[in-house]
Amino acid sequence: MHAFISNGLTLTFMQVGIEQLFNQLLRPKLRTLISDVYKDVSYMLDEESYANAEYYDIVRKRFVKSWESLLDGYKVCRSKVPSYFPC
Repeated sequence: MHAFISNGLTLTFMQVGIEQLFNQLLRPKLRTLISDVYKDVSYMLDEESYANAEYYDIVRKRFVKSWESLLDGYKVCRSKVPSYFPC
């Protein structure tokens, strides 16, 4: 019984921590990230421009690069958390 309560409490603390991480650190940076991802994107495309946009997939690549760089600092921090916390 004690282990169940302890695990439930640990999960609650982790959930609160993740929510705070998102709300206080990540959410404020999302608007800038989205703006940077969609900069210089044209929505008026002819067939050739559409094919080029699909081929180069620049929006997805920008998003992945920006998102990964945003989370890099938190990944390092997560790697230092004791192993008894579930991932």
